[in-house]
Amino acid sequence: MEIVQLDGYTVQEKLAIAREHLAARQIARNGLDPAEVQVTDDAFLAIIEGYTREAGVRGLERQIGKLLRKVATRVDSGQLAAPTTIGAGDVKQYLGRSRFTSEVAERTDTPGIATGLAVTGIGGDVLFIEAAHMHPVSTVTEVLSLALSLDVASGERLLQAA
Repeated sequence: MEIVQLDGYTVQEKLAIAREHLAARQIARNGLDPAEVQVTDDAFLAIIEGYTREAGVRGLERQIGKLLRKVATRVDSGQLAAPTTIGAGDVKQYLGRSRFTSEVAERTDTPGIATGLAVTGIGGDVLFIEAAHMHPVSTVTEVLSLALSLDVASGERLLQAA
């Protein structure tokens, strides 16, 4: 059995890094007190899965910073009372529509679609391969016309072989 090393962090590693390091740094950078705001693990997961697609955590830190800047603005203007907890439902309100969506559930139920796996720097992704129905080719003339229409050289090789 071969072991394949993949670059980057898993979702659980990113969650731990966000919880233990990135959130505290961004709370301080945005002028908030740690007692004023709490970000739930579900909110971090929503950011990781919907707003970042990378091997590292730079984009994750940027998105957390963007979220906390908007929270700080609302706390400062009095629109949001401190202390506050940011949940997964609040992420869309602060960061807008998610940039990445998972289409696995909706695409695998469709007939004619097969799935494959691609290995990338962030762990991988599911590929969807669509199949199309083609009419069968039955006569030699149809075979030759198909071959000639695709490639003249291939058609010539097919005639020589026949």
